[in-house]
Amino acid sequence: MKSITFSVLVLCVIATAVSAAPKTRNQSKKNELQCKCMARVSNKNTWVVNGKDTHEERYPWQVTLYSSKHNNSFAVGSGTILNEEWILTAASVLPDQEHKDRLKEVRVELPGVEELRAVKKMIVNRLYDRLPFSAKHDTALIKLKSKIDFGKMKTVQPACLDLNITHQYENMLSFAGYGSTKPVTVNTTTGEILNFVPSKTLKEGFVKDLTHEADECKDDTNDFICLEDKEHMSAYCLGDGGSPLHHSVGKYHYVVGFAGMPVGKEEEGKDSVTLCNNVSKAVRLSTYSSWLNFEMPKNSYVCTGPSQMMKMLGNEE
Repeated sequence: MKSITFSVLVLCVIATAVSAAPKTRNQSKKNELQCKCMARVSNKNTWVVNGKDTHEERYPWQVTLYSSKHNNSFAVGSGTILNEEWILTAASVLPDQEHKDRLKEVRVELPGVEELRAVKKMIVNRLYDRLPFSAKHDTALIKLKSKIDFGKMKTVQPACLDLNITHQYENMLSFAGYGSTKPVTVNTTTGEILNFVPSKTLKEGFVKDLTHEADECKDDTNDFICLEDKEHMSAYCLGDGGSPLHHSVGKYHYVVGFAGMPVGKEEEGKDSVTLCNNVSKAVRLSTYSSWLNFEMPKNSYVCTGPSQMMKMLGNEE
């Protein structure tokens, strides 16, 4: 009888010790990441070029990027919150690699939080070519200097990523941005930008996937999602780069891509090109899932659905 009592006592002590043991770093990171995939209610409206206002907390995983070069006076792009440290955005909205103060130049604003956060690190896709209007491989990661506390910041959530290969979405897709509200003209010789009118408020758009219908995408269905709105205007413009593109399934929203460099057509006999007046190309996220998996720190997590997470196999930092 005594030996049985002693055995039970030992088991109880072991169980208590296990339950009281501190969580490992990876367990803590996984438990802190709450995957909700839910956008906040917003009035349905139209398109970003000539679009309608929405509130900044509509998509709680969308950050706004500012540049000290422009005194943080207007947004230069957006990004998607992957977890407490990492932001996904377009390479085309970041300063050139050779820029010595490039980390100091970019500031990140979280949704519903009136403060600009500093950047610790940037990773630009090695295959991205910063030629005018280059669109392929337009992907980049930003690491924040200070981590996001999702428990304290009620207006902020990590995004749920749809990394499945879908070549055409039947339902309307949505995104929001601060980009130009009018088509923009760029001088192809000098690089001068004309008619750039950045929005002072966040504007939301609902767009159609024309990947298999538009001539601009017929050879690039793996890299891009082609978008067009009801007015046959562009879905996004300069300043919208990095803005997450959403596919909704019931009440849940999944990020399937993001706005890259706007495309346009050069007019014959002219040294200029007009952007944001044609079909837009959004970067297709599923194509770059292996790149994301490689570049993210080893054993970090991202959301792939409500209460669903995926461990990244990336590099040691």
